[in-house]
Amino acid sequence: MSCLNYHKVWEVMNELEEKFNNITTIMGLVDFIDEAVEKNNQDEIRSGVDALKSYMKVFISEYDTASKRAWNNTVVALKQHPHESDYGYEIKKPNYEEVEKFFTDVDETVEVV
Repeated sequence: MSCLNYHKVWEVMNELEEKFNNITTIMGLVDFIDEAVEKNNQDEIRSGVDALKSYMKVFISEYDTASKRAWNNTVVALKQHPHESDYGYEIKKPNYEEVEKFFTDVDETVEVV
């Protein structure tokens, strides 16, 4: 049995991407503030900065939640089952001798180009 569920991974990674894409709102607010600075419009500058501060709290909170959820459903899930594959069988962890043999045994029939 796989430790990761494709649909769950897709769901949490998609949510993370959606939350990250909210950064375009931040870019819009920065552009608004930049234009207000160019016009030296103090009311618009204050309004834009206040909006940016308010939005950043929400953005960071939502992104933090989505990030932790994605992390827990991918990396943490894999760490809990480090030798389990997506194909339902256990992956054998080679010992040192097997690794050494793999790298020292040379198939003389294979031509190196």
